[in-house]
Amino acid sequence: MSKNEKIELGLLILFSLGVYLIGIFRIPLMEVDSSGYAAISHEMFTSKEFLEVKNYGQNYLDKPPFLFWSSCVSFFIFGVTDWAYRIPSFLFTLLGLYSTYRLARLFYGERKAWFALLIQVSCLASYLISHDVRTDTILLNAVIFAVWQFMEHFTGTRRLYNLLLGFLGIGIAMLEKGPIGFIVPAFAILTWIYFQRNWIQLVHPKWLLGLLVTAILLIPMCIGLYHQHGWEGIRFYFWTQSFGRITGENSWRNDTDPFFFLHTFLWSFIPWSFLALIALFSRIIQTCRQRLQMDANAVTPAMVFVLTLVGMSFSNYKLPHYIYVVFPFASLVTADWSIDFLTRQKPFSKILYISHYVYFGLLIIAGISMVYLVFPEHHRDLILITIIALLLVAILVISQQNRFTRFMIAGAGVTCVVNLILNLFFYPQLLQFQSGKPAANFLERTHANPESVFMMNVIPNSILFYGKHKFPTIHVNQVDSLVKRYHKIWIYTNENGLESLDLDGQKIAFRQPFVHFPVTMLNMKFLNPATRAEVIKYRYLVRIE
Repeated sequence: MSKNEKIELGLLILFSLGVYLIGIFRIPLMEVDSSGYAAISHEMFTSKEFLEVKNYGQNYLDKPPFLFWSSCVSFFIFGVTDWAYRIPSFLFTLLGLYSTYRLARLFYGERKAWFALLIQVSCLASYLISHDVRTDTILLNAVIFAVWQFMEHFTGTRRLYNLLLGFLGIGIAMLEKGPIGFIVPAFAILTWIYFQRNWIQLVHPKWLLGLLVTAILLIPMCIGLYHQHGWEGIRFYFWTQSFGRITGENSWRNDTDPFFFLHTFLWSFIPWSFLALIALFSRIIQTCRQRLQMDANAVTPAMVFVLTLVGMSFSNYKLPHYIYVVFPFASLVTADWSIDFLTRQKPFSKILYISHYVYFGLLIIAGISMVYLVFPEHHRDLILITIIALLLVAILVISQQNRFTRFMIAGAGVTCVVNLILNLFFYPQLLQFQSGKPAANFLERTHANPESVFMMNVIPNSILFYGKHKFPTIHVNQVDSLVKRYHKIWIYTNENGLESLDLDGQKIAFRQPFVHFPVTMLNMKFLNPATRAEVIKYRYLVRIE
């Protein structure tokens, strides 16, 4: 790999990380998950009860505690801010990107490792989860770190510390999202050993030592679970929450089809989705034909992806971000196959080049249209920044002599530019339709007493976090007694709550409306400025004296 290629790829990777940071520092937290997890983290930070996870004062069982623990550490260092909540996940992202590079270099060599890194850093989901931080951000990066360490142990000098670091990664992944943090690395280990035909490696006391490392990491969480929920909490974490979605023991269900994760992959792995599917399909077909003659390094990432995708598809409850855990493995497969195939002079490779350049152009048009048509207020700045960014990408593309490298730089550059304008213009405008932060800012400006602020008929995640206080939820029949106690109270509510107050005969001295829309559930009526008013709701801060 030439020095010029490394420099250009390195610049583009740094450019992508810079776009991540713009989102981290510029975009408010989204409802419901991100702001909810941030509010839980803040509640843990203020209560100092680190072994017990609580949400709004109530015992919370849905997610393990590592995200909340790491956020508390960040709050202690940087203060309670939305970007401080995101910093631990960003640091794990850096670790995961490095692990992806090192694992690809171990399997395929340096050139493919650079492109695997480029694919992983530039896919759409990576940009999204850098600012919309949920448990999956740390999960996927802890998993790829664990798999890298295990493969270093298997293919290297059998160093014990690599094995133990692998189990450390599994422990963190399980503390982040449960048994899936163990299952995905297990798929990788078993696949690699199967195609190496070296089962004897599993019969060794070192595995017990590694499992002990993971068990020690899980002990504090298990103590907290038992203290809060008894044995049912332990069982929920290790079985019901994950496997119960397949067996039906978990009551959570949504109307998703069996191919939900497949079409989720098509949009979330943009711009590499089609290349990745072709690469995965080719690798699986090759594996079926050659069977045990396949190289374990070549087939392991593909098998991890397929086995995880199939296993998750049996779940009765699916959300898009669940599949992100296997994206580093898709990056490895795509880089490995693409270099081998697209560097050949074959008609199909030319078709792929041409079709993808058209595809990249359509992505740019879609990205600009998303901002310009939906929020046309900043179109001058949008056009200027887009032109500058595209010129920089064009310089990198034109200065590169290698056809394949030009192609990869073009694809990664396009998604980088698209996400740059989304992070600078689209998301900040979109999040103005989320009322929690503006309401919290209003309370701060008016110097409202936090003890006299209450919630009614709303999920208060973002106002709890940005207001830095645990505002109690009340019913309309409690208003009179609270007014007598505080003489003046504030209530954050929706249109139904406002109607309830009116029907109850409450005299509202002041009301401040805030536009509100569930921004993670966009539809065409909202995206169209002409019809947006039809779907916008309002939330209110009302003062009753």
